Amino acid sequence: MLAGVEAPSEADLARVAAGFAGQVPDRARAPLFRALLVRLAQREHVLLLGVDHILCDGTSLQLIRRELAAGYAAALRGEELPGPPRIRHLDWAAWQRRLLSGERLEHLVAAWRRRLGERRPLLAFPLPAPAGGRDVPSVARARLAVAPELTAAIRRRCREWG
Repeated sequence: MLAGVEAPSEADLARVAAGFAGQVPDRARAPLFRALLVRLAQREHVLLLGVDHILCDGTSLQLIRRELAAGYAAALRGEELPGPPRIRHLDWAAWQRRLLSGERLEHLVAAWRRRLGERRPLLAFPLPAPAGGRDVPSVARARLAVAPELTAAIRRRCREWG
């Protein structure tokens, strides 16, 4: 979702950016990835991006920033926009699996065990209170019937995309 606003001064930009950053996404509803284009002047804009941490890590955000910057620079020069990334997620996951196996994995696990020690801190997360005195189930299940044609189409698309 892309929206736009005007912010003629640095103070306006700071206010808009703080308000944008302070919006907590509702994971039950879209959008979990947001963009806000702030117009500072006729030919000066700032693009604010907001993404829920469940969707994207810091490395991925850096990649998005680099790709946006490269695409924008190409558009300014009148060049064709860069194509899709040369690496697919499936390829990256396979590389990551190879990287984190064998001696390398053993070394990393040993390093973390040395750092954390044998006693790991117990994290106290707030739990939901029982509803009306009843136990709150820890798991929810939903059954969904999907037509065989749709299932076949989804599987076909997944094979195409890798």
